[in-house]
Amino acid sequence: MITPNHFSSIQPAAADLQITARVRRDTGGTDDTLAASGVANDLEEISSFDDGLYRVKPQSLIHDFIVKNIVPLPTFENLRQQVDAQTWQAVKDHPSAALGALLETPLARDLGEKLKDRFGGSMSLSAQDWAIAGVFSLLDKGSSPEASGTSRPDSHFAGIKLEPLDFNIQSDVVRNLTNGLENSTGVAPDLAPAAAYLALWKTRPEYNVRGVPADFVFNTAEGKDFAAQVRKMEAQSPTSGIAADYQEIQRIIHPELAATYPVVI
Repeated sequence: MITPNHFSSIQPAAADLQITARVRRDTGGTDDTLAASGVANDLEEISSFDDGLYRVKPQSLIHDFIVKNIVPLPTFENLRQQVDAQTWQAVKDHPSAALGALLETPLARDLGEKLKDRFGGSMSLSAQDWAIAGVFSLLDKGSSPEASGTSRPDSHFAGIKLEPLDFNIQSDVVRNLTNGLENSTGVAPDLAPAAAYLALWKTRPEYNVRGVPADFVFNTAEGKDFAAQVRKMEAQSPTSGIAADYQEIQRIIHPELAATYPVVI
């Protein structure tokens, strides 16, 4: 279970990784065996960060189910309405904690249960993991049913370029995506940082790592090695890459230079 406290102490868990998907045959159509078989074929190869629930086809299926079956839609605004004022005041200035609070709402929990019941079968993914994938899909594609069949290039999210510059640093990427979500998708200003945090978590997790130096450039050989290590850790053991800070990851990449990256107590 991911709680607001979990998000405030470490970066969000990536419990959606390394899974094997199955799907129940309860499509409700007249040819339910054929339809369910098609859905199962679409989902059965979900296995890693790079080609898991956030691949094109699963995201299309998830989005289509949400816009046709979930009322109200699990937008960030509707999720926010279910967070009490005291809790929101405590987390609103911390994107990871704010995201955690939103994902603990009744609407998010209901979304997760319904997606898990529809697509999860006996797979190990939790209802909250499904909820996260659903909120991500709706944020990316919007609320139009016609958007379910669309796909986004890996370089973009919700039409916004994820790495807008030739030499990207963490603050520039986070600011660009936060402003873009606010301006182009209509996410409220107080919700945009949490929305950007979710988008980066599932597309460019390296930009959510804590303690990255302000001048660390990701479009360099060192930056690419850093990003690759974060993603590798996430794929091997959910939360390990996101929970680690910059110093920890650098010690893994360069064990011979461990003294250069001391443990900070």
